[in-house]
Amino acid sequence: MKKILPILLLALFGCSSNHEINTKIQKISNRLDTLEVNVSDNKIKINSLYSSTKNVSSENISEAKINLLTEKLKKMDLELSKLKSEKTTDSQVETKTIKSNQDDVASIYQQARKYYLNSQYSLALEKFKYIVDKYPSNSLAANSLYWTGEAYYDMDDYVSSISAFQNVVDYYPKSPKAPDAQFKIGLCYKKMGNISQAIIELNRIKKIYPNYERQKSVDIAIRKIHEK
Repeated sequence: MKKILPILLLALFGCSSNHEINTKIQKISNRLDTLEVNVSDNKIKINSLYSSTKNVSSENISEAKINLLTEKLKKMDLELSKLKSEKTTDSQVETKTIKSNQDDVASIYQQARKYYLNSQYSLALEKFKYIVDKYPSNSLAANSLYWTGEAYYDMDDYVSSISAFQNVVDYYPKSPKAPDAQFKIGLCYKKMGNISQAIIELNRIKKIYPNYERQKSVDIAIRKIHEK
């Protein structure tokens, strides 16, 4: 019997995100493991019985046992085929679900950006928050969190803005938006009049993000603070 289970499992868990589907598929996988072991055992028994009939006079009894095991083996093979087919179908459904979710997130994100650009900050924040809360592992979650900070910044709510930007830095450190978020944290403290903390946050950029493309802008911001 071909061992296709490891390949199916690898393909499955590489794109897994739906808990309910994963649980169902795991149960199927466990059942497949059990069935494959049973099938293997029964094949061994059948081969053994075939060999034993050569030396046993009660051939009719042995033949009956062989027929029973053979029939059982056929049923197991049928169940295996059915389970493998079901597993493949579930995997395909999950892939379609993930693709659908990604399309939905992209659409919501674009709508939120439009709200933001039109200064409809409350509506924008609602959409950005929805993405961050419901799809935290999506590639647009970090961007949504960043623009949440920008929206609060434009609303002069610097405390909330710092919180959003800090979450980008803490939870999405590899995002392209992380250094921008760190920069805005410094500017938020400057707006709040906390100059010493602003300088600390701005200087932190060079240490954490030495290749930051806007480093000149950071240096200018620090210099202007010192000039005051």
